[in-house]
Parts: sequence; structure tokens; C-alpha cells
Amino acid sequence: MSKTPAVALLVLERDGYACLYCERGLDDGVQLTVDHLTPTTWFERGTATGDPDDPGNLVCACLNCNSSKRDMDFTLYLDYLHRGIGWSPADLAALKRRVRSALRRALPE
Repeated sequence: MSKTPAVALLVLERDGYACLYCERGLDDGVQLTVDHLTPTTWFERGTATGDPDDPGNLVCACLNCNSSKRDMDFTLYLDYLHRGIGWSPADLAALKRRVRSALRRALPE
């Protein structure tokens, strides 16, 4: 989760308290987390620059999806979902749209 709990709470609210990956939410009984699209380890190794806790790098994810993503960035995770899990191109496109849409929304005040 984000180093700044207040930002994490705003990300969960921005994303409607639902996992952007599988679309399950609190009503489904899942535990929600905040996922880094580009993992913090990439910043620590110097593979990525900037602030890993920038809201543009954070999305709501259920614990299961966040755990399956591990330290993959979003692009690698999409490939894993397609090749490893069997997601269709249409499902991947829908996921990309959900993430892009979430990142375009401002954090609640």
C-alpha cells in the first residue's frame, strides 16, 4: 500500500472501492489494497524514476489480483493475463480502459 495512507484511501475512493483488474469490490467480500502500476521495486532499482506513490501510479486492487501481479509492471501483467491466464484481447482492452479512466479522474478532496 502507499506510504501515505491518506493518498491510498483517496485512490480506493476514486476507483469506487472495486478492483480495477477483476472488478470485484467490498460487496463481494474481497480485501482491497492499493497497487502500484509500476512496482516500488522498479524505483528502488533505478528502473523507473519519479514518485512510486504518485496517484497516477496507484490503483485499487483486490488482494488476490495484487498478489498475482507481484512485481510486474502493468504491461507485463497484461501479458501474463493473456498468455498465462488466457484473458481474451477484448478483456485486456476493457481492463486498459478501466485503468485509463480511473487515472483520468482526480482524487476526491
